[in-house]
Amino acid sequence: MNRVIEREYPDAARETLLVLDATTGKNAVSQAQEFSQVTDITGIVITKLDGTAKGGIAVTIADEFDMPIKFIGVGEGIDDLKAFVPEEFIGEFSMSKPVVAIVGRPNVGKSTFSII
Repeated sequence: MNRVIEREYPDAARETLLVLDATTGKNAVSQAQEFSQVTDITGIVITKLDGTAKGGIAVTIADEFDMPIKFIGVGEGIDDLKAFVPEEFIGEFSMSKPVVAIVGRPNVGKSTFSII
């Protein structure tokens, strides 16, 4: 697909987003690893954050693979796909688990963070 896009639209901006189901837990790490070996992933979309999944695996993937989380899915409608805002996510995450401190790492164009 990248070859066709390059040929037909050489100046087009491109994103290759890996969509992960938050309910798969640690299996999402394996998926990120496998897909990153076959294509250049520019970001992650985490879905199904409206259920019991807390999305903690997003922290691991963003940190381990240096992939920014671009969007999160919090429902089934088109309006339920939201731009990822780390501060909002951390607020929700820290309310559900005891956390000593949450430290943001400013990173231009990236939405990465650490939980200490």
